[in-house]
Amino acid sequence: MHLQGKNALLALQRAAQCLPFDPEVHNTLGVALRNAGRPNEAIASYRLAVQIKSDFAEAHSNLGSVLLDLGRMEEALVCFQISLSHRPDLAAVQSNIVWIHNYLAHDSTVIFEEAKRYGALVERVVRPFTHRREDFAGVRRLRVGFVSPDLRQHPVGYFLEAVVRALKANTHSQLDLFAYSTHHVHDALTARLQPAFRQWTAANEMTDSELAALINSDRINILIDLSGHTALNRLPVFAWKAAPVQVSWLGYFASTGLSAMDYLLADPWTLPKSEEQYFTEKIWRLPETRLCFAAPDLNIPVSPLPALANGFITFGCFNNLSKVNDQVISVWAQLMNAVPSCRILFKTKQLDHLNARVDLIRRFGVYGVGEDRITMEGAAPRDAYLSAYHHVDIQLDPFPYPGGTITVESLWMGVPVLTLAGQTFLSRQGVGILVNAGLQDWIATDKADYVTRVKERIGNLQQLSSLRENLRQNLLASPLCDAPRFANAFESAMHGMWSEYICASQVMEPDL
Repeated sequence: MHLQGKNALLALQRAAQCLPFDPEVHNTLGVALRNAGRPNEAIASYRLAVQIKSDFAEAHSNLGSVLLDLGRMEEALVCFQISLSHRPDLAAVQSNIVWIHNYLAHDSTVIFEEAKRYGALVERVVRPFTHRREDFAGVRRLRVGFVSPDLRQHPVGYFLEAVVRALKANTHSQLDLFAYSTHHVHDALTARLQPAFRQWTAANEMTDSELAALINSDRINILIDLSGHTALNRLPVFAWKAAPVQVSWLGYFASTGLSAMDYLLADPWTLPKSEEQYFTEKIWRLPETRLCFAAPDLNIPVSPLPALANGFITFGCFNNLSKVNDQVISVWAQLMNAVPSCRILFKTKQLDHLNARVDLIRRFGVYGVGEDRITMEGAAPRDAYLSAYHHVDIQLDPFPYPGGTITVESLWMGVPVLTLAGQTFLSRQGVGILVNAGLQDWIATDKADYVTRVKERIGNLQQLSSLRENLRQNLLASPLCDAPRFANAFESAMHGMWSEYICASQVMEPDL
């Protein structure tokens, strides 16, 4: 933290000492501590604030957010629910509740009902723009806008980069791309993304209504949300119906709950027909995959299979620990007990905190897996993070919330991933990736099959070694990394949606 930030934090700490019964001071101090990377102290400050003022909705929400950072999902959910009970109008808190249910709920109905509750909350306080089809008659080049806080070094940015660059490179493309970046950070990936867009707007300081008005004045035909209910989303902009056609894609894996969101982009593998009833959006399927990955521009080779030198198998999990629920621990512990020589490497930013490490060791210890078999590493720059795959033989995918970017990066580093196929859009992300990568036999049908398949794979190290040697090349040749192919499918989808809009018989009117 810079000097000014340190001075501000010290001033807030002094203020809290001088005004020990002022909830606002403790809440503000909590914000500063969270921003300084001191989550446990932030929790203490927020708890003091709500102890002094039990109906302090913002402090309850802030407490939930820092617990969410640490992967303490159940506790965070309770905080958000308490916050909303005091301030039912806090749409951002309801959005957080929707997000958490993606981790906790197995029933699609629960997530859908919470999402619709969010939609009703935000759509009650906006005045949607009116779009008349006759005003767009004869339009051939479509203006496609992207709204996201993640147009930077972030999973969304990694999956978007190759697509927009391919669209830009295609001289026959009939799309003009507009970006509305809602985060203040602009990094190396941002710089690579910007040239692909006809117009780039730094919109992080705009209110939702201001941004919606700008998008409307830019005459955007199709507006795409890349966030869903993830952090820093701007879903209320879509509630304003800023563009005639609005689409959810890439960064989220369930319904937004907005009646103003027209479509959701899926593929043949990840969203079963039976699940379509749990979406306010109409499902539009791309022909092969909903994801297109830009291979890292880093000179990091695939290493030989570590087990050949180590004499034991090392499993890996580089996913957010919030995904590693008790069911996952139980299955992975069963696997480790069945293969007593194996080890497991966890790598995620949450493991920068001692409490997270202690808790992870405790949870495995319940099943008799000792600390000596668990390696834990925290955050690292992307090159160091990818190099950590040199120590992993097989990546274990958590469930029901599997990896996305983690999975594709693992394959790029030559490390196969074992995933468990679920029934929901979210729980089948690993299925979509592995099918397109030609790794169908790494998809388990249930928990018992999950364990069996891993044991079968580690029984033939030469076969595992050969797979590792060829995996990157196979991935790069797959639909997951064929940007021109994906871009063509994406553009066809945009024109298809627009044709449906133009051909519809009734004029869209606001819901007043």
